[in-house]
Amino acid sequence: MNFSDVFEAIKKGAVVITVNQRLARHLLNKVEQAYIEEGCVAWVSPTIISLDAWLLQCWQQRFNRAEGAKVHRLMNKTLLTPEQTWVLWEGVIRRTSGAELLNVPATAKAASKARQLGEQWAISDGQLNDVAMNLDVSVFRQWHAEYKAVLQKGDWVDRVQLLALIGEWIEQSYLDCPQQLILTGFDVYTPTQKACWALLESKGCVVNEFSPYLQTSHTQRVAATDDKEQAALMAQWARERLNDKPNEVIGIVVPELEAMRETIETAFKNAFYPSVAYAVDVPFEKPYNVSLGLPLSAYLPVQQSLRLLQFFYQPLALSELCLLLRSPFISAGQAEWEGRARLEVMLRKKGLLTCSVKQLRNALQPFEQEEPLCPLLLQSLNKVIEQLEGQPRRTNPSTWAGLFRALLTSAGVQGDRELSSTEYQVFQA
Repeated sequence: MNFSDVFEAIKKGAVVITVNQRLARHLLNKVEQAYIEEGCVAWVSPTIISLDAWLLQCWQQRFNRAEGAKVHRLMNKTLLTPEQTWVLWEGVIRRTSGAELLNVPATAKAASKARQLGEQWAISDGQLNDVAMNLDVSVFRQWHAEYKAVLQKGDWVDRVQLLALIGEWIEQSYLDCPQQLILTGFDVYTPTQKACWALLESKGCVVNEFSPYLQTSHTQRVAATDDKEQAALMAQWARERLNDKPNEVIGIVVPELEAMRETIETAFKNAFYPSVAYAVDVPFEKPYNVSLGLPLSAYLPVQQSLRLLQFFYQPLALSELCLLLRSPFISAGQAEWEGRARLEVMLRKKGLLTCSVKQLRNALQPFEQEEPLCPLLLQSLNKVIEQLEGQPRRTNPSTWAGLFRALLTSAGVQGDRELSSTEYQVFQA
């Protein structure tokens, strides 16, 4: 299929399943642009979704049946998040002898990944008998058996089981089967995925594949002495290609990207911004990006939000408070920049080692007829202190979440300047 065929199929209600959410967003943007080019001002939202998201969507739709229809025996189970499954694995591992010698959280994630691969490639525990029974395999079999027993006892299912469950429900007509399914971005299909696509076809669903890019066989090998030189060469190559063709889209595949991320980021910064001395001076919207997402805590807006919440409940070291005052992610961060600089100087002259939110509020109070140094920041701090004084001492997590949100809103955590695309997405997350 080409994109025109996919676009026509989407108009008729086809479901497009991608290998990941990144490709889903890219394809969705392309479809929306195609609608705009046709002169459409409104259209039905296309179903372009990653495989994992599609499975979750099917799970959420499992009760969308005719009233009085029979309920499947597995429908009332609770679906665990990945974090919850890691906790179960940790509990299983800690109950075995020798656990004190292990990094239990890391081992739990590795065991969870092993279970996932075994389910995806239809490797049963019985087939492990054909493998040389070393100690690792033997211990994993023991952990896996106990983990499955814990799932059954708690009436739980994990994400690994979703594909098989969805397939079973479709086969028994507990879930509706889409009329057409388009798969894109998959290099290889696991046996469980193949079985699911075959099941859909047997139910009358038309299953097609879409390859958005034509592949060529032209290859060239360049030798590098180490990872740093290799990253520098690929960055320079990408820069030269973009100089020749500014609108070209370039993809670079990096094995073990997580381990190489810092090296690659440095190489691309040096290639695209050779005169920049510090990483902080690199523009926020760069012509390149690394597909491996960072944890939210690595982004400045979230670091600022966490620092603010800490400040609301305990005094901050003056150095930490100064980071808050210099940040754009606080009330009137841009409009009162000069006033906050003078405020910082004033606090340093007082010789403070730490400062609480009430001390900062008091420092901002004007003397008699004087104008407030930072009136908007003072107004925000008054709101925050009023909320803090009316908070409960003990309450449930949902109430704390609402209070945290209200405090950050009062502090104007999104600042007063226009957010970049990345900053906006970070705040939404």
